[in-house]
Amino acid sequence: FFIITNKESEVKDYLLNELKYDYTEFNVKGGFSNQKGKIIMTVIDTKDYYRLKEGISLIDPKAFISVIDNYESINKNVTINSET
Repeated sequence: FFIITNKESEVKDYLLNELKYDYTEFNVKGGFSNQKGKIIMTVIDTKDYYRLKEGISLIDPKAFISVIDNYESINKNVTINSET
């Protein structure tokens, strides 16, 4: 999932605390508007697809959500530091 929302903290809280999925943020700038923003990216199990989609829609009905099929995710070098 790639998510653009005005309610970033609520969406991130939902991902981490309700669904138990991590995420990555990208700083972006609109090509037409030049408006700065963020994209939240997360990889989820297929079984949680509708929970995530519906949860985000409830938090922010105006959120932009892009769903990409992903056949494999490999995470060998990333460690999560819980002390930050």
